[in-house]
Amino acid sequence: MTQQHVLHQIAKLHDPAVQSGNINLSIAYVIEFGGWDTSTLSDLTSLKGKLDSLANALKPARNKMTAHNDLATILAGMPLGAFPLGADVEYFQHLQELVDVVAEGRGRLLV
Repeated sequence: MTQQHVLHQIAKLHDPAVQSGNINLSIAYVIEFGGWDTSTLSDLTSLKGKLDSLANALKPARNKMTAHNDLATILAGMPLGAFPLGADVEYFQHLQELVDVVAEGRGRLLV
């Protein structure tokens, strides 16, 4: 359960800022509503692209197992939602970089 929860929380970081009229506190939200200067916005957008491409490996697990209990997927017993070897380390390095840029406070998050 813990592994599924962690994978689900990571996947949720990559939700759109606004979805069906609801606001998601996600990486996209922080970037889109952060009021960042041009340089910071460029840095954050670049980091988001790297993170999104790595997080794509988790989407099947989120869509079929952690957010829903897809019966066919459960019965198939196929592994879902794993980073390729070493990609987890790369993902968390990029995530830390993004957090560091945000923490520098070169923007003003609009709540």
